[in-house]
Amino acid sequence: VGGFLMGLSQILMDRLSGSMPLNVIFTLVYASACGLVGSILDSFLGATVQATYYDADTKRVYHAGVDRAKTAELVSGIDILNNEQVNLVSVALTTILGGWIVGPWLMTIIR
Repeated sequence: VGGFLMGLSQILMDRLSGSMPLNVIFTLVYASACGLVGSILDSFLGATVQATYYDADTKRVYHAGVDRAKTAELVSGIDILNNEQVNLVSVALTTILGGWIVGPWLMTIIR
């Protein structure tokens, strides 16, 4: 949904500036597809390379790099990246995949 709203915003801003994208449907589908890819990548990276801890005593969830209780136990991921780094890698990969794979692939489907 986020990608679709970004595509819709781009179309609206293009319209307000006096220009329109060549293919409105392609813009919406492309933005939605990139949003989906980015969301999946961010979730996957967060679950695998970002450590998440849980403290049963305080019933709190902690991420790596945050002061956590000594009794907190690792429940998922490994401690390679923090949340900000996961976001950065996710955005970079989404940009690369969107431009080199998703866009050209959609162009063969939607003309």
